[in-house]
Amino acid sequence: MANIPSPIAVDPTKLPNPMPPRIEQQATKNWQTALVFLVCCAIYLPVMGSYGMFDPWETHYTEVARQFMVRGDWLSTYWHNGTGPEGFSETNFWSKPVGSFWMSGLSLKIFGYGAHTTGEQITTGSIEWAVRLPFFLTAFFGIFCIYMMVARLFSRRAGLLSAVVLATAPMYFMIGRQAMTDMPYVGPMSGGVALFILGLFGAKEEMPRKSVQIGRFTLSWPHSRAYYIFLAAFVIFMVLQLTAIAGPLRRIPMPVKAFNGKLSLALWMIPYGVLAFVFIWLSRKTKTKNEVYIYGFYMAAAVAGLSKGLIGSLQPGLFALAYIAVAREWRLLKEMGIIRGLMVAICIAFPWYTGMVVRHGRAFWNMFFGTEQFRRLTIGEQKQAVGTIEYYLQQMGYGLFPWIAFLPASLVRVFTTGKDRTPRDRAKLFVGVWLVCTICLFTWSLTKYHHYILPAIPPAAILIALYLDELLEGKVGAINVSLVSAIGVLLVVGIDLIRQPAHWVWMYTYLYNGNWAKGVPQGSQVTIYTVLCTVALLPFFWAKMRKWAVVGLVAVTVVFGGYVLNWYQVGCAKHWSQKYVLKTYYKLRKSPEEKIIAWQFNWRGETWYTGAEVVVSKSLENEKIQKWLKERKGTRFFFITERYRFSRLRQMMPTESGKKTLKIVDDSNVHYVLAQAEI
Repeated sequence: MANIPSPIAVDPTKLPNPMPPRIEQQATKNWQTALVFLVCCAIYLPVMGSYGMFDPWETHYTEVARQFMVRGDWLSTYWHNGTGPEGFSETNFWSKPVGSFWMSGLSLKIFGYGAHTTGEQITTGSIEWAVRLPFFLTAFFGIFCIYMMVARLFSRRAGLLSAVVLATAPMYFMIGRQAMTDMPYVGPMSGGVALFILGLFGAKEEMPRKSVQIGRFTLSWPHSRAYYIFLAAFVIFMVLQLTAIAGPLRRIPMPVKAFNGKLSLALWMIPYGVLAFVFIWLSRKTKTKNEVYIYGFYMAAAVAGLSKGLIGSLQPGLFALAYIAVAREWRLLKEMGIIRGLMVAICIAFPWYTGMVVRHGRAFWNMFFGTEQFRRLTIGEQKQAVGTIEYYLQQMGYGLFPWIAFLPASLVRVFTTGKDRTPRDRAKLFVGVWLVCTICLFTWSLTKYHHYILPAIPPAAILIALYLDELLEGKVGAINVSLVSAIGVLLVVGIDLIRQPAHWVWMYTYLYNGNWAKGVPQGSQVTIYTVLCTVALLPFFWAKMRKWAVVGLVAVTVVFGGYVLNWYQVGCAKHWSQKYVLKTYYKLRKSPEEKIIAWQFNWRGETWYTGAEVVVSKSLENEKIQKWLKERKGTRFFFITERYRFSRLRQMMPTESGKKTLKIVDDSNVHYVLAQAEI
């Protein structure tokens, strides 16, 4: 027999354009996962429902959610501002997608609040718990997925640190308890990107299979908790949304004469049901958990798009493509499961948009996509919402305090790894690209609000946690230089917060100067917090003390930081929420005939906290409200208006009795006043 040469061993790393090596994963421990959940609950939940909703976004969006039940229509987003001369002046609310409104509406329904809930019940109860709970859950989803990804790809300690840094970052913490559209977009998106990183860079995790025999046919599927959790979430979401959308569409006939009105617009939902079934059928061939993680990425990105629009759904894809371009790992495109992933994303994100277009036509398309989506990026919305890159760097400082101290050094570590990157370097580089892309995207956008930079907080938290973990491992060079710079950054940001405490409340409110700098709790807590964090950094200079220094800093941020933030947000609510003022109105009025009038006032809380029963007079012209009042002489009315307008309110009174009897009955709010008058 001829001699057969032995095969030549080939080093796969020498092949052209090799697939990137994967990271051997570490198993997360149940007690650590439980600890992450309990710490988040301890920080977020204790006072979450004990303070009023902030104007204008929380109250506006929650009233839109309540209108689902009032109108029996869970498809179209609607805003009913109140009654009186300018009541119903606003109807369709098409500036935001439906995601966050569905969350609030469903939670209200589950907790027993519905169309018949009165303004008096809203002001005296703890309805805020029901409204804010789903927003906390989306925030926790982001924290948990990031913890899981970092713990498995890097170390359990790094995973716990990433969860703590993110959970105690003021911007993430405070917006995580706000009924705004931002956390239902950032929480799922961040969690989805973390799942994507785990799916791409983690070692292949084969799933066991289960099968049943049906005649001659054998049906098998992955037998894994990860697969079942994803499948359950996908099915539940599809059933809920198709039910919500098809209900209103079923009452509207197809505009096709041939069918003579016998077919309804609900038929447009059938293709999505079919596509969902096809995906579920194909998913039974899924072999690894990595594929399930990537399915989760597409689903989370779609949820983000359903909560914020194009910028929510397209951002994750931008991060992936930017990383592939920077790292030149084009073969990763084959690992992204694009076909099945798009099936998931289309099933989750498209049905509501389809339902709105077939129901409202071009009017919705032009308003939502043309005006609200593209204009904000390319033209800008308001004069106050402008700035350069410095604008968002400042907000990141306030939003990541005190962890911002370590961000400069952590960024240096990411982008100075050299050409021969380890598998963990690749995962870390992805997070760095994620952060840089986010900052660049929102700096380029012409409309700028403080909270727009929230998507940058999760990747920054990951990089900071990885830096601290490497610091404890002794893998960081020039430690003294980086620690000195950390103390400098901490003091600069801390002193700025001490001088202007409103920086934190401005992160999730609307106006940023003048009278809206008032009403912030003035105390020594922020000063003490800054001093404690600075002191906690000093032991980092001694190698033997670094472990305890990290423990101390974590303890300070969780315990004292959590106290400060809860004290701060609750204190601000007294002046940024109308709940307390309108509670006075319900105590003083003798009957529902004694209406409350929002005069030259349009802050949304007056609508939510009265169950849309407020008399609206937001125009600067007074003829309509004067005529309305004259027709109701002999009645006492209450007025809510901004403080600086009160002097002109007396001049507006159409009767002498009104001018003489007008007086302030609640002066507790620095922005608004509640007055009464006998007309």
